[in-house]
Amino acid sequence: MSEVLTDEEVAEITGFIRSKQQKEWLIKNNWPFSVKKNGRPSVHRLVMRMKLGVPIENTQTDKEEEFILDLTKVG
Repeated sequence: MSEVLTDEEVAEITGFIRSKQQKEWLIKNNWPFSVKKNGRPSVHRLVMRMKLGVPIENTQTDKEEEFILDLTKVG
């Protein structure tokens, strides 16, 4: 699955087929996006998940230890 929404997914979320109307909707609803070479909005899938309240998996676990650089033995 791509990290960027398909044109169809953007149309489904915004309710619009035309890119101009999609961009207006995204701006009005504070959805960050970039614009592709073809002029269509490009929305990152993570943005959609956050906006729709989908839980985001944390890749760092509590069991991971913090890395500390010890330069005392360099020399």
